[in-house]
Amino acid sequence: MTRYLSIQKKIGFTSLEMMVTVSVLAILLAIGVPSFQSIIRNARIVTHTNDFLISLVFARNEAIKRGRRVVACKSKNNICQTDSSGWEQGWIIFVDFDNNSVLDTNDILLRAHGPLTGGDTLTGNLNVKNYIAYSSDGGTRLDTGAFQAGTLVFNLCSSGKRNAIVISNTGRARIMKESC
Repeated sequence: MTRYLSIQKKIGFTSLEMMVTVSVLAILLAIGVPSFQSIIRNARIVTHTNDFLISLVFARNEAIKRGRRVVACKSKNNICQTDSSGWEQGWIIFVDFDNNSVLDTNDILLRAHGPLTGGDTLTGNLNVKNYIAYSSDGGTRLDTGAFQAGTLVFNLCSSGKRNAIVISNTGRARIMKESC
């Protein structure tokens, strides 16, 4: 009688194979996670820039459509702020019937945007520090009636460039990449 030896194949990994696999995985994660954080940071700044730009386009279009002054101002709890804080606290857009760039009881609130996430800041230079006002012709005007133009800058800087929103005196807003 011939005996056949049955050979059973063992399934699984050796400890050496597991250590090599875990080491390779750790190296890939160490390389990939910082890159992924950069991608998230870049996506956040693009989103914030686009949100603000869309709000300005909306305000300008409403001013033209209604034939009235429409204002976007930095806001906390739907109250226009004139303190040293930036636009990151949020902003509101309203029809300004009395031309004072402050939301009063007779003005019409059109839109409110909450604060920016991730500790980002958005600051404007002198003419656009607190508000941006569009007249019925689509141009930007200060309370005094003078042309209003300026630049708002996001604090996030990736790859040596950061987003800025430039507003011309014709009311046109555009995104510009500037050096950090």
